[in-house]
Amino acid sequence: MLKIGPAIIAAVVVAITATIITVVVSIYVCKKKSNSNFDYESVKHDLDDEELEFKKSLELQSSNMDEFISFGDNDLDFNPKDLSRLSMLEKYRKNLVDEAANPNSKYEHESDDADDIDV
Repeated sequence: MLKIGPAIIAAVVVAITATIITVVVSIYVCKKKSNSNFDYESVKHDLDDEELEFKKSLELQSSNMDEFISFGDNDLDFNPKDLSRLSMLEKYRKNLVDEAANPNSKYEHESDDADDIDV
């Protein structure tokens, strides 16, 4: 068996204590140094005059944009082929929604409208 003398035990205790003290002092110094480098300045959250003017101009433009984007009634006319496609897509979407709402029910195919449409 290995004999450990009191001098070795004392040296180990001193080494462990010195290591712990060094780590604690280092952490304290680093935290103190990092906290002293930051001077917090309050941030102004209000808009300045130029930003307020820009915001008002955007609000005015939004009402004008509705007139710009609006389409006449004649622009939305679809031919029968397009209406058939839209109808098929709407049925497909409805089936997907129904299937998602009721996952246990079997998916029932309606008439194969895809075969009737010329692409």
